[in-house]
Amino acid sequence: MLQKRPGYEDATSFELGTVYGSFEEGTAYVAILEPNRIHEAAFVSTQTIGNILKYAMEAINDAVPNPIDYNNQIWVYKDYTGLFGIFAFGAFICALALLLIEEVPAFNGVKRPIPRNIGLRKVGLGISVILAIIFPYIVLKTDAFGIIGGRFFTNLKSWGFQMGYSNMAFGVLIGLNLLGILGFLLYAFTDGRHHKLNIGDLGLTPEKYDVLSTGNERVRSIVGMIIRTLALAAVVIAIAWGYAQLQSTVLGTDFYAWFFGVKDIPLNKIPYYLNYILVWIICFIVASFSINVERRLPTTGKEWVDILVAIVFNVILATFTIVVVIAVKWHLQTIGSPADTNAIWNMGVDIQRIWGMPVGMAVGVGGSTFLYRKTGNTWLSAILMGTVAALMCVTFGGTRFHFLTYYVA
Repeated sequence: MLQKRPGYEDATSFELGTVYGSFEEGTAYVAILEPNRIHEAAFVSTQTIGNILKYAMEAINDAVPNPIDYNNQIWVYKDYTGLFGIFAFGAFICALALLLIEEVPAFNGVKRPIPRNIGLRKVGLGISVILAIIFPYIVLKTDAFGIIGGRFFTNLKSWGFQMGYSNMAFGVLIGLNLLGILGFLLYAFTDGRHHKLNIGDLGLTPEKYDVLSTGNERVRSIVGMIIRTLALAAVVIAIAWGYAQLQSTVLGTDFYAWFFGVKDIPLNKIPYYLNYILVWIICFIVASFSINVERRLPTTGKEWVDILVAIVFNVILATFTIVVVIAVKWHLQTIGSPADTNAIWNMGVDIQRIWGMPVGMAVGVGGSTFLYRKTGNTWLSAILMGTVAALMCVTFGGTRFHFLTYYVA
């Protein structure tokens, strides 16, 4: 280690915890063994932060105006406060969308009657739940079926999808979306066929779709519904992230928790985000079929209870496996277990890089469930919450851009 530092090229040994060089001359170095530290850009422990604080206070010595013990750390509480802020931000977005629908006449067509409750039942529902638990593990083990890494990953970069560590969740989402397709096929050929499932039951048509006489009128009605939904989503996103900008600029804080959250949108990078947002919306349309149609539970007789149970049920199913895998991986690495060589827990996807993903999934899935139950509009739950989840992903960590150089022989 010291051999890489100026003035220590000939060093043959060093002692842990010993400061070498001089703070005054700017040549001070210290080597510290941290068994509980996983990665500086992944899991962070209080021991890691404590060592950084201790070293910093020793470096500036008497210049510290109000020295505190390096073990007195409050950043953990800020993380939990930020976590609450993220969910509050998601709730604000949903409430704002409903308010605009009720108060702005131009958005009235966004709301439609709630589709029939004809989801999977009995054995079919049980199979769907089992798939929801097992499938994410397969996605993590297989590099999202090769989407992350390899030739396919390289091709994505050449198409403008500059996926780095900050948005690895993008590839995982696409892999998980295959589960939605499998679940929908299961539903379509079982309970869906029994109840004569139609496009209206999927929440894709406006209120007066069935009374229109011609195919062209029906197509125009759906297009109009999508356009109004897009406009509503754009207004909500602008207001919500405008508030996030105000919060950051005026109050000096943001919604941050565990390397994932809501941050300002750099206007100059919006063009680079559009392709991500489009794919997230498509994935959320399929996901909406799964969580709002296929796995729609029987009613309890009370609307607010139905909505609350549906949100909790969907969020748990969407995040359960990823949370468990991350927790086990973290524990094994923290105690020094050779987790990277363990056949069960060795993941293809670098799960340390996506461990904020359950937060975004909870906001997206919970918000999608709530909006669908209040408006009956799959386009709204997919477009708005898909965009929110995409922005939470690409704005927080930033996007890594790659430039291709072509040589002509």
